[in-house]
Amino acid sequence: MKKIEKPLITFALFTYNQEKFVREAIEGALSQAYSPLQIILSDDCSSDRTFEIIQEMVTGYVGPHEILVNRNEKNLGIGGHINSVMNEALGDLIVVAAGDDISSPNRTERLVHAWSKAGMVPDSLCSSMVAIGENVPGAPIMQGKPFVGTLSKGIDSYFDGLQGATHAWTSRMWRTFGPLLPGSVCEDRIIPIRSHLLGGSLWVDEPLVEYRIHKSNVSHFNTTPLDKIISVTAEIHRRNSNISENYVKDLQVALVEGLEETEKLQAAIIQSNKLMRVSKLKSEFALTSRISRLRIVTQVLRIDLVAGLKMMISALFPALYEKSQRKNILVIS
Repeated sequence: MKKIEKPLITFALFTYNQEKFVREAIEGALSQAYSPLQIILSDDCSSDRTFEIIQEMVTGYVGPHEILVNRNEKNLGIGGHINSVMNEALGDLIVVAAGDDISSPNRTERLVHAWSKAGMVPDSLCSSMVAIGENVPGAPIMQGKPFVGTLSKGIDSYFDGLQGATHAWTSRMWRTFGPLLPGSVCEDRIIPIRSHLLGGSLWVDEPLVEYRIHKSNVSHFNTTPLDKIISVTAEIHRRNSNISENYVKDLQVALVEGLEETEKLQAAIIQSNKLMRVSKLKSEFALTSRISRLRIVTQVLRIDLVAGLKMMISALFPALYEKSQRKNILVIS
């Protein structure tokens, strides 16, 4: 019987100023049971000892995996860092991990098994995970299922659901759509639209990652001080604008490649452009003066009547606006 060759997989660990946690993250990467495996340990120009710890841990490594160590000469940010690593990734599937989380030794193996059972069709894979941290009681399991629904609803919700800490994606998807746009920080809201337009997403009902919740989480605002609510609100809208801008780019690729009905893609491009423009104005609205807010409201009204009317109320009643933002962001006193 002819032996079936297993695909080469890339396990990419992204680190930045995580000296307190990175040792456990590296141990999780090096302990992966799957083979053949390329492991990329990439640091985004940390200012602490993160990269030194990486070097210490791979020195004298004896094991089955191919190890590639990288340190960016300057900080590229999340999107730029991912783009850089994808230039070095050789695997058919890229399993991604953060320097403050811990992957179980069988994580890659279980994802590849599920992907193979699905005919290697899905372009995004994710799993449930266990939340850990000093203030996380009982290690609760978080499912993090990917978005299921129409393209239009996915764009409106920024493809909410999938947890980036458990994400894996195919190299063919990356070849189709290319790099993320500059300033991208929420890749787990951008890549799912690509999967939606190609082979879809697959969820593995196993907690394969220990996801660490702490005050320095990049993409969460669960430790926002009360006096920072408005600035954080502006940042959220800026990120949403970048996500929508990525959607426009990827939808245009899908249009050229004929990945979906032309009319549906054209409507999605209009929808994403609208969200991008409104989000940019909402970000500006949060940080500007009351008089300037009224000027911004008139611009939003031309784009989206409902959003403009809501912003008009916020402009007229600033205290109510701040109170409404507190409901959307968990804060610390």
